[in-house]
Amino acid sequence: MRWAATWSTAGARWVGARGRAALSWIRTTRGTLWTLLFCSVVLTFVSAGPSLTYFHGAHDVATELRAHVGPMIVDVQVARNALISANEAAVAAFDTDGGSLTGPGQAYYNQMAIASQSLAHAAEVNAVGPQGTEALQTIESLLASYSDSVSQAGAYFHAEDHLMGTVALWNAWRQLHDPLGGIVERLSELRELQAGELAKQVGAGEVTAEETATWLAWQAVLCAFLLAGHGYLVWRFRRLLSGVLLAAIAVVALNISTTDAVDEMDADIASFGTILQKVLAEPDGEMTAQQTLAALADKHCRTAARECGPTMPDRLSQAATGVEGRATDQSVNVRLAATASGAWLETGIPWSSALIAGLVIIGFWPRLDEYSYGKR
Repeated sequence: MRWAATWSTAGARWVGARGRAALSWIRTTRGTLWTLLFCSVVLTFVSAGPSLTYFHGAHDVATELRAHVGPMIVDVQVARNALISANEAAVAAFDTDGGSLTGPGQAYYNQMAIASQSLAHAAEVNAVGPQGTEALQTIESLLASYSDSVSQAGAYFHAEDHLMGTVALWNAWRQLHDPLGGIVERLSELRELQAGELAKQVGAGEVTAEETATWLAWQAVLCAFLLAGHGYLVWRFRRLLSGVLLAAIAVVALNISTTDAVDEMDADIASFGTILQKVLAEPDGEMTAQQTLAALADKHCRTAARECGPTMPDRLSQAATGVEGRATDQSVNVRLAATASGAWLETGIPWSSALIAGLVIIGFWPRLDEYSYGKR
């Protein structure tokens, strides 16, 4: 045990001696210069971490909104509008004498193609996870059944079987507009999922006061240290302009650029979120297919003392009619860019840190060279 105490005492003395020697060296001009240089370079790169965190807090959300959430919301709404328009076109076509020859018409096929493409793209940019995937798969299955019903209606009308054609057309309308699991209802449920994800993303994009305070603290420490280093060069060497001062100016310029970019991204998130909320709240366009179906039923079912089905009159009377003009039609066609503003800071911050560190080295190195070994 005595030898352990001896080694412990010797170790403490060695550490104390080394510590005093280090302090004595730091007090020298050369030691002070090396200490300021080392700490300045380390602080420059360490402070880049909070800067990137501060930047990513808004940029990641802005990019996600434009790359996934926004396109999916728009695609689902485009598909909803197209399906309703396709159904309106099909029912209107069969209400004319030409429907027996032309079927649901070209307008129906065009709108169905738009709906299918939009749903396929919505699946690619799915932003609501497994629930969104499941909902889109269910809608695709229902859409196939809906198309089959319209095709059956076309075949019946072509064969001059207006009764069965009307029933098939009614089945297609019900599959689309049934409030208990119809395609439009499923799309409404998907819109609710999207609304929740949109609110979550917009909330996450708000830079908190704590994040801002942390970032500002690091930048203030770095700038103060650089100014202190420049002050030492002015006091010791009468150097009024040096790379260290330029580095401090570069830090201030970078901070202003970062602040402006983050503010711009915050405004972009708020503005884009408002546009997408309008898309989610967009009412359905004017619908008259239920009135046409009721007229077809009166003509081909009841006049022959036959019924198309006991639920048809009730369902048709409860159907929504939509609105003549939708105020947010233009917002559905909003231009979506996958890259948010300020993306240059992703690489700009690290490269700027390297530049600042280089300016610090340039500022200190000539003075260190004066006090290197073998000189003076």
